[in-house]
Amino acid sequence: MKFINRKPPRGMFQREFIKWLAETEHSFSFPLRIIRRTERGIEMKLLGVNSAIWISLRSTEINVGVTWQGKFLDFLVSNDCVAPQHTSSGYICKYCENEERKTYSSRENLWRDHLFEPFLDWVNNELANAEFIGIYGSIESGATWAKLVQELRPQEGGMALIPIRTNPNHRNPDSDVITYG
Repeated sequence: MKFINRKPPRGMFQREFIKWLAETEHSFSFPLRIIRRTERGIEMKLLGVNSAIWISLRSTEINVGVTWQGKFLDFLVSNDCVAPQHTSSGYICKYCENEERKTYSSRENLWRDHLFEPFLDWVNNELANAEFIGIYGSIESGATWAKLVQELRPQEGGMALIPIRTNPNHRNPDSDVITYG
């Protein structure tokens, strides 16, 4: 795993994520790289993926967002686990329905199951199988959203399609963006 600086991460959540990433880094369809760590969180990117997609890890959440033309548009993924509750038998997520609620031996195991593994699954099964990020709405009005798109065809209400994979022959990742109207 490649780090920009070698300082140990702060906070139990960050430390557990770093540990999990070291164990699973070869499982990602796209190599995940940490680009900045602070006391507040970790910023990451996926190598070979358009720089419009960014990843952040904050206190108890993982977000995958889309920024285009300098403006934040939407989150593709926003998962959090703000409330691990300690019980006599272990830790539970108090937001899970009782029928689906599992008990974990530690907060770390709960984070892995609720946040880290679903993030890996999303990268490998959703992102890796999509071709474009569809951009919708109006930047001027501030009402925008983004979603993964499988094929190149005009999208109703779409402003642009951004290729997910970067083209190593182009220095400007926006050169491959397809815009509408």
